[in-house]
Amino acid sequence: GRTAEAEAVYRDVLERIRRVFGAGHPQTTFAEEGLAEHLLRRRRLDEAESLLLDGLDAIRTADARARRWNSLAVLYGAQGRLAEAEECAARSVEAARVRHGDGSEPLRIARDNHASVLARLGRHEEALAIYADTLPAWRRALRDVPAGLIQPLNLQANCLAFMDRWAEAEPLYREAVALSRSALADGAPLAAASISGFGVCLARLGRLDEAEARLREAESIWSALGDAYDDRRAAVRRELDRITPAR
Repeated sequence: GRTAEAEAVYRDVLERIRRVFGAGHPQTTFAEEGLAEHLLRRRRLDEAESLLLDGLDAIRTADARARRWNSLAVLYGAQGRLAEAEECAARSVEAARVRHGDGSEPLRIARDNHASVLARLGRHEEALAIYADTLPAWRRALRDVPAGLIQPLNLQANCLAFMDRWAEAEPLYREAVALSRSALADGAPLAAASISGFGVCLARLGRLDEAEARLREAESIWSALGDAYDDRRAAVRRELDRITPAR
């Protein structure tokens, strides 16, 4: 939570790496994306966009270019610029496929992120078809590291939620929450996201007591994480307000 100090370290590291390796080097692009991700979490979206675009043309490797397209897709998604996010995500998928091949982890990551944008655009069946392929692949790849399944589970569950297929989303959210409790630190944002989704899902299924408990837990975590997550906390609060009069 010491965000100002963290940013100072990010900027110092980036300056040093640029001086040693130069613009466009994979080490440089990785450091740029670390700072951009920090700025994104702090909702300083214009600064993050400038940082990611300024270094784009100088990128030297296909691997780094795939990462950069993916970072831009995440940023544009946060800005609500979904058409641009989808274009960048699709470019990231193609770059990852060329560089790493089918069946690779970078390609699975890029495809999941593309599917997430497609779901937000209302292209749910396209997104679900991707998740139907990637989630089993994640399960095979992560037999010994099940915590890595949390995000893929959340993504497919979120897509089903967009489609009001709550009964199908429920076991995925439940599994993500269980993995979060066993593998993540208390107060982790990914755990809060899993619990939030699970709470909303339970509410939509009419299981209000369970839903309220999960939503209050999520609200507490988002509040503790600070103002960068105010939009997440507010969404949970709205759902609590919605279900409370029904009890």
